[in-house]
Amino acid sequence: LIIYSKRKLADRVAEYNEPWHTETSSVSVRSTVTPVQAAGENVSPQIVEALRLVSVPLDHETDMESLKKVLSLRSHTAQSLQYCRQLLLCYLAGYGKGCNKASTSPVSSFHPGTAAANKLYDKPGDLFVSPLSSTSHGAIISTYEKTIEMLQVKGKSDLVVQAMHELGNVLFHSGNTKGAFKWWCDALDTLLHTSNAVQNWHSLTTENMLNKCQIWGCLLGACIASNISQYVVNHSIDDRVDSCLMSAQMFKALFCASLPHPNSDYEYATHEIGEGFNIPALIPGVDLLSDQFRCSASILVACLHYVAETLVRHQYALQALPVLTLYHYVAMSLCIDTKHLLLARVLKVQALCQLSMLSEALKLWSVISQNEALPIPPACHGNTISGKTENYIPVTALSLANVPVFDNMQPLNSFSNLKAVEHAIKSKLPPVTDAPFTSNLSALAQLAHATLLLSLANVTSVIPTYEPSENNQDSLAHTKYRLCNSAEVMLTQLSKSADKDDSHYCEIEAAVASYTLLCRISLQKQLGPITIALSNLGLTLLQRAYKLDRQEVISYDELSSKRRLDGFAWLQLKCCMIEGFSLMTTLYGANDCKQICADTLEEAHVFNSSETKSWLTLKDLVLELNNENAAAVERAVKDGLGKMVVPSCLGARVSMAAILYTATRATAESEALPRLRMIKELLKYQHEVYYGNKDNIHTYMSPVSALVVVLETDWKLKSISAQISGSRDSDEIIGQLTELESTLSSTLENSGINSAMRSELLIRLGVVMRSLWEHSPTPERLVALINILCDCVTSTNYNVSLAREAYLEIALVTSQQTLTSADSSKQVNLERRAAWSAIRTAALCNITSDSIKCLEQNPTSQNVVSGKELKKLPQFAGLELNRELASKLLNPNAKMSHPVPPVNLSWVKLLSYLETLKRDITTQGFSGYCPLTSPGLTSRVSQLHRYFSTNMPGWTNQCNIPAISRNISYLTVGRKQSTSPASSRESSCHSTDSQTADTAAEGGIVLQWFKPRLASKVQVSSSNLIMFYAFNLKAIKTSSPMFSSNSYTGFEVLSEQKVKSLHVQCEHAYTRALIEDEMSKKQDNGGRTSVVAPTPASRASTKTSASPEPYRTNEIEQSLMDAIQSLLGLDNVLSKEAAELHETMSNTSLAVLENIFSQLSVPQYNVELCRWLMSFKKVIPRPVSEKPPSSRPPTVAASTPTSTPRGK
Repeated sequence: LIIYSKRKLADRVAEYNEPWHTETSSVSVRSTVTPVQAAGENVSPQIVEALRLVSVPLDHETDMESLKKVLSLRSHTAQSLQYCRQLLLCYLAGYGKGCNKASTSPVSSFHPGTAAANKLYDKPGDLFVSPLSSTSHGAIISTYEKTIEMLQVKGKSDLVVQAMHELGNVLFHSGNTKGAFKWWCDALDTLLHTSNAVQNWHSLTTENMLNKCQIWGCLLGACIASNISQYVVNHSIDDRVDSCLMSAQMFKALFCASLPHPNSDYEYATHEIGEGFNIPALIPGVDLLSDQFRCSASILVACLHYVAETLVRHQYALQALPVLTLYHYVAMSLCIDTKHLLLARVLKVQALCQLSMLSEALKLWSVISQNEALPIPPACHGNTISGKTENYIPVTALSLANVPVFDNMQPLNSFSNLKAVEHAIKSKLPPVTDAPFTSNLSALAQLAHATLLLSLANVTSVIPTYEPSENNQDSLAHTKYRLCNSAEVMLTQLSKSADKDDSHYCEIEAAVASYTLLCRISLQKQLGPITIALSNLGLTLLQRAYKLDRQEVISYDELSSKRRLDGFAWLQLKCCMIEGFSLMTTLYGANDCKQICADTLEEAHVFNSSETKSWLTLKDLVLELNNENAAAVERAVKDGLGKMVVPSCLGARVSMAAILYTATRATAESEALPRLRMIKELLKYQHEVYYGNKDNIHTYMSPVSALVVVLETDWKLKSISAQISGSRDSDEIIGQLTELESTLSSTLENSGINSAMRSELLIRLGVVMRSLWEHSPTPERLVALINILCDCVTSTNYNVSLAREAYLEIALVTSQQTLTSADSSKQVNLERRAAWSAIRTAALCNITSDSIKCLEQNPTSQNVVSGKELKKLPQFAGLELNRELASKLLNPNAKMSHPVPPVNLSWVKLLSYLETLKRDITTQGFSGYCPLTSPGLTSRVSQLHRYFSTNMPGWTNQCNIPAISRNISYLTVGRKQSTSPASSRESSCHSTDSQTADTAAEGGIVLQWFKPRLASKVQVSSSNLIMFYAFNLKAIKTSSPMFSSNSYTGFEVLSEQKVKSLHVQCEHAYTRALIEDEMSKKQDNGGRTSVVAPTPASRASTKTSASPEPYRTNEIEQSLMDAIQSLLGLDNVLSKEAAELHETMSNTSLAVLENIFSQLSVPQYNVELCRWLMSFKKVIPRPVSEKPPSSRPPTVAASTPTSTPRGK
């Protein structure tokens, strides 16, 4: 073409003899036309100026000789490959124009070295060739095959790969997919020097790939692997993803060709290259688009987009980061394509959200929403685009100074994070009419925006609810509600785009993706029926898309959207449906959920999605665990351990969850610890893959990590307890405790755990610190320990047993501190008061458990919930209890409706629903405490407790966990700070006689039985149960100066077996007394009174009998008194006189004894019994009896025993 142009230019020069002259020395022509001459010849000044600047060499004869010489020296194989490409181009020209045989030329035979020998390039016929007809397709294929054989013989591996790639393209173009797959696979085998490289590439690192393939080989191999994934194995999800992972690995190998690029995938989240960034080029001096046959711009951009989009869709965000960086560079710097640049940024926002890198995602979204950092296309410099140029600003103008930083380690409603939340909600896309956004691109960007909002909301595991702000500070639930509501409004609008019958694939895809994200919002709100209804709507749209037959030619965007409406989208919606059913198994049973799991499992086999099959296996495992089918669980785990997909984020998560389910139910250390070690290895692998060997503030799968720490700590505590009981070396025990303390403390710094899991970690940290304090007591460690235990109480708002354990741990350390201090200083008095209050508060926790159960007997609980209170009812409770509405939503053809509570809903029904949720927590293993995808059962129970405490008429302070006493707060923050509302909560729970934890009526008796989860140094092997006691003979207040002289507190270590045996004796004696009492009444009334069944063991009342008749001690009561005397070591003289006391062995006294010797005793009040029980302290004087000794023998039973009420 150059030679032909020089000939034409020489002819034109000959026409201008006078004004032109040829410089022979430089073999060039230069214009000498002056403006005056040009004006005389009617030549425009612009043309004259252009002609004057011409300086072109016209040595075409020399060029002809050079060309012939080059062609003669060119290898035969290179000429053969060029000839194949010429035939291909001619064939494509004829195919595109629909040429017939008459207008085409036949395929001539190839003769190397003679192609340009007889051509002078002086006429157009020497330059242009005629297109080929479709009948020459076979000849092109055979020519390529012969060329490939020739190149293989000559050892031209780089040209062989190019020829194989092009031949595969030709075969795929003609519909021969198998032939194309064969040649593409051969090309990859040749590149990587291995057989079956599509399946055996996983052992190759990026450095190995670069060494084997070099730069151009990696680039071409990545495109070939992308073609295999997109056009050959697209029906199989696993094969499609695996080919994309191979392509991503080869794309990443390009970064290894230059030093400035990072090695870890995680670092590519903030790594950018191109104009305006620190690194201007991928590989300095190398033009990736220099040869269109090696890699054309259109093929490269299409492959990068497909690979990045596929990996992000299938949750492989980490592996997608290097691909997205390369995609961004190619679109911005090489192709200057604004559309693909925005697509790369939208995909990267979704990838960063999956990796919980929310601050980086928020910054990138700000760039997208403000149309920043968009390059100006070369053809548009100085021109307007759609009437506007301000959107297209240089990359160097990028400014992120005003974007707030989101800190994952801080609560969602912290001051700094609230700024980021506000920025995320307000940063919306410009109108679609503004360049460069189109309707399809705008929909994809809005989906990314909704994903960002949901990721911000998922930082906390509370259920989103509308709550008015207090002191200009939004609560966690309200902040999460704002994020979810903003995303829901946006997604609802997108889902309506496919309501028309003639909707395009792009609109259907946006609607299906919107329904999937709406399902996730409903799962966060714990609305199971709504989730099922939304998934049904999405599945209906997918079915409509499969039946849609568009006859007209559709665009590339439409084809891409049609490709994404695949089996993976179907399985995603089915998994959301299963999650919705799993939220409803409490009241609706698990049969529907199991049936859908089985149906979806068959579909996952059809689509070949191993991760979905693993996830469904996990769900079936959960259902079997709920049904307590241990054998089926063990079989499922053993089958699944060998099928774990470690490189996959989702696969590793499913595998760890499956092992965790069985580890929580393990009964032996040899069974649990190997599984926990396996989970830790998976967590370590994931951390190294994500972040390399360096530490990072982000922790992969924080809920699972926290639960692993909890389970492993429990087994280690059992081992350390045995060592403490066996008097092992203290230094060894302290080393193990210090390691546990460090592990638990670092786990508590993770913000991804919910309040229930946090309280579980805190109580374990508390017992570890208590044991360390026992081995090395220091005031600083004591203060830190009490702070941790107080934090444990405030972290849980429904787990009464956990709060009771924390209070008894406080009582244990304060009692020991009091015993070790001989002086009566002010600090010691504070510790005695704290111990007394902690023991009483632990007893009040038992009242809390009974108070909630007794609410069902309360007449006010039978009332119907009023309309004002119904508006405040949590949505999940109202929807699940509304069986009619829930059943309608389960219908596949149901229309969406807002969740409303049922009519005539009573408080009793709500209470029974609360108890059902609590029971499910104990049966569902760790999922109640450690949800992976939704708030879980603990959040539902917590929100219902808050609702009851503020709205239920019969709900009193006794139904809440007792608050921390001021006496305990004094030990940590001092009296002045403790009295302020901000530092400590006032004790608001009352016992049965309206006494708080800091006050008590006369004759107060509190016994609390405690077996620590970590053995204390005060325990011995034969006596492993600690009895805490808090007695007071007179009515006292802890704030009174006379507190120390009127109260007695401490602990004794007893045998658990003897205490249980004594409690059985108390129950037997009390039941026997009631039966004899009723029989005696029946005899006195002539048989008209029916015998009342014995009242089961419960909380005894402090009320006295209406007719307190003396009850003579018989053999049963006498043996009971002897057992108590033997167990507690009571005073012998006072114990003998107890039989003579009229009130000591009455029915009321027996009820008190039965209660205080039970594991769940409550405060009791009986002056004589209190004096008798306190006699083991050897400080109580014997009472002086003014009455003569009774003449009745001690073994004769009283004739008219009187029954007293047992409790409230």
